[in-house]
Amino acid sequence: VMGYLLRPRSILIETGPAEAELSVDEWITPRLGRHWLLTPGEHAVRASAPGYQRLATQITVTTDTLQQHRVELVPLPGKLNI
Repeated sequence: VMGYLLRPRSILIETGPAEAELSVDEWITPRLGRHWLLTPGEHAVRASAPGYQRLATQITVTTDTLQQHRVELVPLPGKLNI
């Protein structure tokens, strides 16, 4: 536990659209505002928002102190009424 407390990095994960809901690693992950506290290595990120396809991807956290990642959701196909 002590090693985890000394190693995490502050990771900003931005989303498109901005209102998308995020989860990281499918378990309780510490978060401070818009920043996630993650240890270096690979992390599973899931994002969803109404009207968009769900996204599951991986991010790589390095040993850099501050890092930023961006995930973009793809809009669902719409219906055209004529």
